[in-house]
Amino acid sequence: MKTQIFLQARVRSARLQGKVLFKILGKSVVALTVERLQRVGGIDKIVLVTGPRKKNEKLVQEAERVGIPYFCGSEDEVLDRFYQAAKVFQPQAIIRVTADCPLIDPAIIEKGLKEFAEGAYDIAGNTRLRTYPDGMDFEVFLATALETAWQKDPARLHPTQYMWREKAFKAKDIQTIPDLSRIRLTLDYPEDFTLIKNVYEHLYPKNPDFSLQDILRFLEANPLFLEGNQKYIKLDYGL
Repeated sequence: MKTQIFLQARVRSARLQGKVLFKILGKSVVALTVERLQRVGGIDKIVLVTGPRKKNEKLVQEAERVGIPYFCGSEDEVLDRFYQAAKVFQPQAIIRVTADCPLIDPAIIEKGLKEFAEGAYDIAGNTRLRTYPDGMDFEVFLATALETAWQKDPARLHPTQYMWREKAFKAKDIQTIPDLSRIRLTLDYPEDFTLIKNVYEHLYPKNPDFSLQDILRFLEANPLFLEGNQKYIKLDYGL
């Protein structure tokens, strides 16, 4: 099955303007996210899926710099943005990742892909019944399911909510034991950036392929790093 990663991102953010272009160790957050996603097995390509080019020119330039294709679509109707991108790039299955997850573990996506394929699901992911840390977020869905959602959802704001909500879609929640949902590894606030920057500065130089388990071991040894963003747990946003 031709599977592509659609990396959802835009420059504008109500909480942390330009966050996906922030630099860590000389690389942008979106570039570091792409670097991790390139290690996911069985992927045809990674596509940056963003809003209008005029508002996201710096992000488009970063996509060109790291060598991935991009699509500029609707700013707010993200379901339409994804559907129009799918018409251009013609995937059979789409993995949705947001660029505010620069610590995403490729192994978690691969686990989800395996369960998605084996169960012949329309959509699978770890965002609805959260047991992974916020920041390890992904969804995978059929392009045909995306088209159905686009045809039937009049709002077209969120790319996957309709698929999760409607019983006509065969859906699978990807979960882990123990429950790690009280750990926040996503990027929405300055405190999040401080944590993510610390993780990269401590782990990346020795092992750019560090895993979620490496992150957890580091945070267990340095628990103070987790205190800064605890107040934001359970606040869930998308790009």
